[in-house]
Amino acid sequence: MGKVTEAHKGRRRLASILVTVACGIATTIVWISRMPPNLAVEARRVFDAEVAGDGATLLTYAFPEEIDANDLTAERLSGLYHRLILPRLSGSLGLPPTTVSANGSKGSAVLSVVSSGGGSVDFAGDVYLVDSGVRSPVTQKLLVAWQKDYFDHHAPRNMAYDRIDAILEGYRRDRKALEELGIKALCDVDYLHGKVNLIHVDRIEEQYSAWRRSLDQQALP
Repeated sequence: MGKVTEAHKGRRRLASILVTVACGIATTIVWISRMPPNLAVEARRVFDAEVAGDGATLLTYAFPEEIDANDLTAERLSGLYHRLILPRLSGSLGLPPTTVSANGSKGSAVLSVVSSGGGSVDFAGDVYLVDSGVRSPVTQKLLVAWQKDYFDHHAPRNMAYDRIDAILEGYRRDRKALEELGIKALCDVDYLHGKVNLIHVDRIEEQYSAWRRSLDQQALP
């Protein structure tokens, strides 16, 4: 009888230990799941995916708005990067980001790229902590590629004019390719006001031409 009692006690001790271990594991999992993400690490991950044209990874970070507007898929994103974005940055591919940082709800991994015309652009893995998780405007990099391409052929003169002209020239050159890729909107983020802006491709010509005319009028004496 004593042997049976000792065996029973042993099983109870083992069960108690297993319950304690399980509770500890569960507590650790909950604690880890509630930890805020390291936005600098997330930004570097996005940067590396952008440089590789890794559509599958980029899709996991894309804003819901740009996913819905473009019916985004990993293949579609990879096509956008390999066909229209990365060729314009080929001279800088393989370089690590110049800076990697996090500030508040934003993280950035930035590579400053100097064009042959003397202008510079920031190719960045930008991430934002929003209600839906850690997100990045992955289609926005086409705007950066257009600016880099513009500065390869034009010396910088006026920031407002340069941005508008770069987008207009880039859109006119890539309009057919964008149609073939199924890209209908580019995502941009207004960080100061916490807004996600969609630049609809079929309105670029009209909108940016109007903004350029407005600049011209403001410059008149």
